[in-house]
Amino acid sequence: MHKLLFISLSIIWPLQPAGEEKFDLLFASDYKSALTYLAANSSSFAQAGKKFGHSSELLSTIVFPELMRYSALKDVLETGALEMAYVEKGTEAADFSIGRFQMKPSFVEDLEIQLSKNDSLKKLYAPVISFKIADARAARKERLKRLQSGTWQLIYLNCFVSLVQMKFPNENFQTASDSIRFYSTAYNSGYHRSSEQILSLEGKKYYPYGTAYNGKQYAYADVADYFYRNTYRKKLHINN
Repeated sequence: MHKLLFISLSIIWPLQPAGEEKFDLLFASDYKSALTYLAANSSSFAQAGKKFGHSSELLSTIVFPELMRYSALKDVLETGALEMAYVEKGTEAADFSIGRFQMKPSFVEDLEIQLSKNDSLKKLYAPVISFKIADARAARKERLKRLQSGTWQLIYLNCFVSLVQMKFPNENFQTASDSIRFYSTAYNSGYHRSSEQILSLEGKKYYPYGTAYNGKQYAYADVADYFYRNTYRKKLHINN
């Protein structure tokens, strides 16, 4: 239901709201870097989307704000000690964002738990919950290795979309932007929340520095929606 609605409405491009922030100008360098990554990896998004039954434009749009703030150098310099702490003691010791999609170990662990509760998804995403080792420490080490892979992050992203679809089968999206804003907010704030909570968080301005930062920030959903309406279809010319 979600996929069909999203695709059927994706040909409608809403007019840019008056006074809307122009994120391609506000974050010019990061915006361009994110676009470059998507253009170079468009076939991977399309193939993964086709395999798991999701729109590549939805997948791309959900993570676009994360692609903007990703820094390979920061990733390398700051996660070494955290990785060791996570492998030894789990998410209670360290839980941190990894890779271009900025996924946390706790996010993936929850995906694994939720998948194991659904027979159809458990079959579709069998590799996600399959570990050749029984030791918890070794499993955490393998999970980190997966998180550092672009291929695996795409699998996890598709898994996330499937679980959101399963949890909110009756969510009524009137436009493509409604769908984008809901999924991107759920990705950024947590899909474990209720539909009402997710909708209420769509306008919260915690991007890109998080809730502890007191300066000017923006809503994650606004960035994702802006990218979809102003860039994805108009400039990238990527087809599903």
